[in-house]
Amino acid sequence: VVKTSKNGDTLWTDVIGGTASDCACSVIQISNSDYLVAGHTKSFGAGSGDIYLIKLDINGDTLFTKAYGDTTNESNTISHPIIIEASKGDFLIADNSSQLPPLNNDCQLYIVKIDSSGNMLWGKTYSSPAYAGANCIIRVGSDFVIAGIFQTGPANGSRDYSMLMKIDTAGNDLWAKVYLCCCGFSNVQQASDRVFVLFSATQVFNPNHH
Repeated sequence: VVKTSKNGDTLWTDVIGGTASDCACSVIQISNSDYLVAGHTKSFGAGSGDIYLIKLDINGDTLFTKAYGDTTNESNTISHPIIIEASKGDFLIADNSSQLPPLNNDCQLYIVKIDSSGNMLWGKTYSSPAYAGANCIIRVGSDFVIAGIFQTGPANGSRDYSMLMKIDTAGNDLWAKVYLCCCGFSNVQQASDRVFVLFSATQVFNPNHH
């Protein structure tokens, strides 16, 4: 982790992790000026690519580290852990959880809610036919909207779609929608009470490209 000034000068650096593969994917500064870093770890937890949370103070000193997950693999290439402050002192981390072979390596959307000490309040998995992953999460009133990618299973042609889902503060699924945008939604912004602006890449077929 590196903190720089507004001119890019290094203020401090911190190397955190164990003897296996660990990585950071997202960071936020919370209301008391501390930092929360979310990533993956194979050094701690169940050792299968769990969600890795690090809390740092404003000087980069480690306050605590936590790992969330089980023997399935929470580390997957289609999405990375993203974190948001849900309310003062509570946070949501959205990622995915992959079943290990021989269970076809399916990947489900996985969301964890934690308190300010990193204690898990709840963790929920949202099933899909094959793959689902979060790319962005925003707060909408007391609820949350998650944008990401959804893929149908081999029986349905293994097609990629973009996904939008809304959950309440307890993690209950309020609604979920899929859209024919092949690369998944990369971001979502609230334009008004009932309107969202969504961002996605697109693929154009080029018969001359090999």
